[in-house]
Amino acid sequence: MDLDVPLTPPLRIHTIRVQQISSEVAQKRLDSFLHRFRTRSLAKNSGETTTSVQLQKLADALNEEHTHIREVTDSRLARAECSHTWGTL
Repeated sequence: MDLDVPLTPPLRIHTIRVQQISSEVAQKRLDSFLHRFRTRSLAKNSGETTTSVQLQKLADALNEEHTHIREVTDSRLARAECSHTWGTL
């Protein structure tokens, strides 16, 4: 058995453009990319999982950030509505 099988380095993703977008939009774009990436990887029967795992971690972090932002926004809106209601009494 040959233990000196050459290792294939993981795929590198390079930034080609920077654009400010919300975490929700970033998450949707990343989910779409991940779906297409996994489909291509399965079609090629590629064993490359490192990139997919790292991208999934990023997608999960974006989802968590989006959820947190939504909770904070909802909390602020609830307080604003409450203070507006008290002000009209």
